[in-house]
Amino acid sequence: MNTAALVILAVPFLWSAILAGFKHVPGLRKTSQYIDDKTEKRHLAVMILPVFVGLAVMIAARFAPAVLPLPPLPLADFGEPALPSLAPAAASGIAPPHIDWLHWSAVAGMMLYGAGLAFHTIRLLKGLAALGRLASKSRLATDWGEGVRLTPARTTPLALGRTTILMPESLIDRLSAAQVRMILRHEREHLRRGDARWFVTLAAIDAVFWFNPFVRRQTQTCRLAAELACDAAVVAAAPEMRGTYAEALVKVLKHAAGDVRQYAPTAFSPEKSGDYRMRIREIMRPPARSGKPRLIGAAVAAALVVPLGVAQLAWSQAQAPADVQAPVTAPAAKPGAGPLTVPPVDAPINSGFGSRINPITHKQSFHPGIDFGVRSGLPVKAAGNGIVTDVSEQRWKMGKQIEIDNGDGFRTRYAHLGSQLVKVGDRVEAGQVIAISGNSGVSTGPHLHFEVWHGDQAIDPASVLPLTQ
Repeated sequence: MNTAALVILAVPFLWSAILAGFKHVPGLRKTSQYIDDKTEKRHLAVMILPVFVGLAVMIAARFAPAVLPLPPLPLADFGEPALPSLAPAAASGIAPPHIDWLHWSAVAGMMLYGAGLAFHTIRLLKGLAALGRLASKSRLATDWGEGVRLTPARTTPLALGRTTILMPESLIDRLSAAQVRMILRHEREHLRRGDARWFVTLAAIDAVFWFNPFVRRQTQTCRLAAELACDAAVVAAAPEMRGTYAEALVKVLKHAAGDVRQYAPTAFSPEKSGDYRMRIREIMRPPARSGKPRLIGAAVAAALVVPLGVAQLAWSQAQAPADVQAPVTAPAAKPGAGPLTVPPVDAPINSGFGSRINPITHKQSFHPGIDFGVRSGLPVKAAGNGIVTDVSEQRWKMGKQIEIDNGDGFRTRYAHLGSQLVKVGDRVEAGQVIAISGNSGVSTGPHLHFEVWHGDQAIDPASVLPLTQ
C-alpha cells in the first residue's frame, strides 16, 4: 500500500505542484495572451499523465515485471518493538501489541479519498440529471435556428450534446435580437468544438482529483480557455459589435445570478470574477497575439515525464521473475546447521539480526531476522526440507509470509513476499521455490525478511546458513 501511495498519489501530486509553479516562471506567467485553448489542454494532460504512468508501472510490476537494472530503495521495517522491554516478546514469536500507525494512516487516507470521490461523483451525476430534466421541460424555438430550445428555468444558455442549445425564455426578453444571435453563436461554437463532452470530462477529472488543488485549478483554466476561444469566434464574425456582445454577456451574468454549471459549456462557465473581467477585456481590447502558440512550457513538461516515469518504475522495483522451475544447487551446509542447507535468496544482507537503530524511528529496536536486498519478482527458496505450517496474506506489518517447520525444532519464516506458491500442509524440499519476492506489508521497499527459530528462540540465520554478507 505504501508503494502504491508513493507511485500513484504522492509523486503525481508533487509533479502537478511543480507544473503549476512552472506556469508562473517569469516570461511564462498566465496572462490573457498565454491562455491558449490547445496549450492549456496539453498542460492538463501532462499534469495528470503521471497517475496513469504510475498505474501502468504497478500493473506491470504485478503481472509483467520489467527488466531494467534499477537500484532498490533503502530498506527498513516500521514499528519494531523497542529494546530491551519488548525484546522477549519478539523472541517468543508473538507480535508486539502496538498500533501500526503507518498502516492505519494509509487505510484512513484511502477511505477519505474514496469518500471524496463518491461525493464528487454523485454531485456530477446529479448535475447531469438536472441537465436532462431541463432539456425534457424545454420546447423548440424554430425562430432562432435549428437545435435551439427554450426553457422556463432561470439559468444561463447551455450547449448540450452535439446539436442542442438551451435558451432561457426570460433572458430573451432582456436581450436585443442581435445580442441573442451573438449568444447563440457563442453556444454553437461550443457545439462545433465538442465542448459539451469536454466539460463533462473536466468535471470527471475534478471528481477523481478532488484532493488536488493544482489539477482542479488547471481544469478551471481549461474552461476559461474554451470560453475565450468561443468569444474570439463571435467577435471575429462581427468585430464592429464588440460592445454589444460584452453588454449581452453582462446581462447573462446578472440573469443567471451565479448559476454556473461545471459539467456543461455556458455563456459564463468560469467561477471567478477575475475570469469574467478577463473575458470582457479581451472582447473590448483584444491583445496582439503571436501567430505561434506557446508550446515551449508544455513541451518541456512532457519531456520531463519520461525521467519521472523511470523514477516511478524504480520505486515500484519491478523485475522479471526468474524461471521458478530451474534446478537449484544447494551450497554445502555449515557444520552444526541442522536441517537448513540453502539460503532463501542469493543476495546481500541489508539489515542484520539483533539490536539495531531503526532507520525510520531512530530508536533502539530488536530485529528478529535478516533482510535480503532483493527486488520484486525474484524466486524465494525453502532453506530446508519441511512442511508448510502457515501461509498468511497479511500478518501485522510482515505482509504476505510463509512459515515452514523444518524438523529438529527448527522453523523458518519468509515475509514481505509478493506472492506465495505453496499452501499449508505442502511438503517442500531444500532449494524448492516457494514464493516470489515483493513488497507487501509495511516496508520502504522490496526485500525479503527471513527468520530462523529454534523452539521458541529466534536465532541469527547467519549462524546456521552460508550467507553472502
